[in-house]
Amino acid sequence: MKYVEVKWYDPEQTPPPERETVIGYTEDGEFRDITLRNGKFDTYLKIVRWCYAPKPPIVDGVQTPKKSRKKKST
Repeated sequence: MKYVEVKWYDPEQTPPPERETVIGYTEDGEFRDITLRNGKFDTYLKIVRWCYAPKPPIVDGVQTPKKSRKKKST
């Protein structure tokens, strides 16, 4: 398995783009998917670092798509 190195940003100096889901690292040592909306994160936890989510690997010149779940019809 190949590991992808990510760059971590300080949210006070470099906030993430508005309404884009990124990975946040909290002061409690947890990782969360977070979104910045109107200058505030959508979590009550304090975010100390954030990074962009890594892209899927490229295999044979084609980027592998994310797997999606099909909705069950009731």
